[in-house]
Amino acid sequence: MEFKIVRPQEKIIHFKFKLKRDLTRTMLRFQEHFESPKFKDKIFSLEEFKIWYASTTDNNKFTYYSDWSGFNFPSYILKPFYDGSFDPLTADEKSILDILRSETGEFYVIGTFKNEDIKHEMAHAKFYVDPNYRKQVKKVISKIDTKTMFKALKEMGYDKSVLIDEVHAYLLESEEYLKKEFSIEVDDYKEARRQLAEIYRK
Repeated sequence: MEFKIVRPQEKIIHFKFKLKRDLTRTMLRFQEHFESPKFKDKIFSLEEFKIWYASTTDNNKFTYYSDWSGFNFPSYILKPFYDGSFDPLTADEKSILDILRSETGEFYVIGTFKNEDIKHEMAHAKFYVDPNYRKQVKKVISKIDTKTMFKALKEMGYDKSVLIDEVHAYLLESEEYLKKEFSIEVDDYKEARRQLAEIYRK
């Protein structure tokens, strides 16, 4: 498992992996304990998750490691991992926990393996660690129609508690990506996307 650690700003820790499979298998349980519609705030084994996830795919196969490429979660979700609730930990999970053990206060973790995912995951991190950023983003999102995107995000496997944050991060993506992932008229979100980009830039 090869990765490097970057600290793009205070309270944000970025694990940049060389290989996608290393990233996904390492971050899976941290991420899904944080925002899975099935396992959020629950203790679960990797095998339990694999069985459930396979049941949600069209061919009943476990495709998680190829489906996802970016991860993000707040530091508080690490507590049950340190407390032993997720025993046995994988060797990869232990490596991450050992690195983060000396961190103090609240912080946010993001994980990527390619550069194009960094902006999306950084948007989540900023949303969590910066109250002013979060307030401005919520104001923009409150003025747009989110029904279609909320529905799509739930179908993609996001818990309802993170939908506003996800809408904001996805609206920062390219027009081509939005057209591919969501059945929306991108032009209807042009002003919101401009405002969100400006907030992110600042």
